[in-house]
Amino acid sequence: MSEENRVEVRIEGLAELDEALAQFSEKVAKKSIYSALHYALTPMTKDVKQRATVAEKTHKMLYGRVYVDVQPGLIRESIRKRRLKKSEIAKLGVSAGVAIHAGKGKTQKYYPKYWPFIEYGTTKMVAIPFFRPAFDANIRIAFDRFYDKLVKNIEKEQALLDEVDNDG
Repeated sequence: MSEENRVEVRIEGLAELDEALAQFSEKVAKKSIYSALHYALTPMTKDVKQRATVAEKTHKMLYGRVYVDVQPGLIRESIRKRRLKKSEIAKLGVSAGVAIHAGKGKTQKYYPKYWPFIEYGTTKMVAIPFFRPAFDANIRIAFDRFYDKLVKNIEKEQALLDEVDNDG
């Protein structure tokens, strides 16, 4: 990704939530954070899929050393959320991360390696972006959903801790 396409987002005012998470084990805190991240990205993921272009008819795609028939909708069915790998998290300098990406299709087991050409365009083809517009349209919703879900997760875990303390 080029620097001009990179976006860094920071949420201010989460110090209280961070303090609340500190009372839990690292495992419980991560579970709460990842749950909130996945929940936050659900509307954006759906929007990316909805915006993704669908070919008008079956077409050929070079896959490895052979051409395969690709049915319309491969890009759309390949879009999903995934948890970032530890190396990706370390490179970004964050403690947790979830991404929306194009992987292999669900029914067509191919990776649509041509999606960047559609998203960014080429010298011979105008861009038909679907990731960026979905991000722009849903970023505020994602923040709000993340915050709300993380608060609920913390409250749930706090209630469990209180229950254990009261039983002991």
